Amino acid sequence: MAAIGIGGKGAADLQGAMNAGFEIVGLVDVVDSRKINDDKVERSSGKSREMHPQAPFFTDYREMLASLGDRVDAVTVSTPDHHHFHAACLAMKSGKHVYCQKPLTHGLWEARTLARVARETGVKTQMGNQAHALDHMRRCVELIQAGVIGGVREVHGWTNRPIWPQGIATPPEPEPVPAWMNWEQWLGPAPETGYSSKLAPFGWRGAWDYGCGALGDMACHILDLGWWATMPGDPVSVLAEQQGGTDWSPPISSKITWEFAPSSTAQRPGASSSGTTAT
Repeated sequence: MAAIGIGGKGAADLQGAMNAGFEIVGLVDVVDSRKINDDKVERSSGKSREMHPQAPFFTDYREMLASLGDRVDAVTVSTPDHHHFHAACLAMKSGKHVYCQKPLTHGLWEARTLARVARETGVKTQMGNQAHALDHMRRCVELIQAGVIGGVREVHGWTNRPIWPQGIATPPEPEPVPAWMNWEQWLGPAPETGYSSKLAPFGWRGAWDYGCGALGDMACHILDLGWWATMPGDPVSVLAEQQGGTDWSPPISSKITWEFAPSSTAQRPGASSSGTTAT
């Protein structure tokens, strides 16, 4: 397996792959930990490299896939959102199985395209939604579908996100690119802009060019239980209200209400025959 993104969440995904028995044959990250001399910089990418000194290191996943070829059977994709589609799609078309962090993609077209490519290539794929894979979530779904709380008509979810700046009107002022950062590769498919420590390695979720805001970060976790337990039909309406959003940055706060058609499995005790509302 090769890991695309080896710091932060990437380090955790790499460890999970190791625990599952994978041999790690390649590491990719735009941060070259061996050039870091700043104690304030997140260093988990360095620990990943120390654990796998035999694995070649790349800053470009395209170069990694081309160089390692058939030595790689599968990849993890643990990058900022705007790289998810490109890394995952390239890997799948190269015949690699893919575990891609959430949100699956940076946009709707990308998600539909990835689903099509997964079907066409036949590789094994999974989106990284940790709670969905654990027993406590499955037990809750089982109980709701068994009718323990009766028929579900409404689902409410909320989060403390964003915990990074949002509602920003313009990009931050450019700063000198650190020696340890490959900024060109970090930008990848995104529009050209100057490096800023307010964007990388953490604050990028608060910019539309790179992230999907609080909703893209947390909805797949928070709304998953209600969706999975009731399996509603297609949404028939969506009402989105926001405060502080700009063309460049997601809103400071938002409230989004989905109305769903009746569930195709409405005969289950936990499902609604009259539709479901999720907020």
